[in-house]
Amino acid sequence: MIATVSKLINSNISAAEIYRQTGVVATTIKKLRLGKQDINTMKYYTLKKLYDYQVSLDEKEIDGDSYNDLQSVYEKLEESDDYKEKYQELLNLNTKVGIKFRKIIKPAIEDERTLEDVNRYIDLLVTHEELK
Repeated sequence: MIATVSKLINSNISAAEIYRQTGVVATTIKKLRLGKQDINTMKYYTLKKLYDYQVSLDEKEIDGDSYNDLQSVYEKLEESDDYKEKYQELLNLNTKVGIKFRKIIKPAIEDERTLEDVNRYIDLLVTHEELK
């Protein structure tokens, strides 16, 4: 969840636009961007709003990708000898698969706590920003 919100905070989307879309005041976004507020100490409710907005942006971005599209990218990875390129592409694929998985499971899980646990495991796939 933290990695997903960090992606939004580090994006080029204006604080005003994030406020319009989430209701999280622009001042909070600006403080996060300037390092005056730590994302780890945010209230869950605020963090969840930012998280949901970034996930919706990611979903729009990859809506056209089918299982076969993603599978073919995995297969092409085997052909490359550039390990740095392979690693980056694998991270991108993990992000896309995580987003697709969230779309599938979210309507099926009614218990908020279980959904949060599943999302935490999915985040293990997409925490590549913290590895750099």
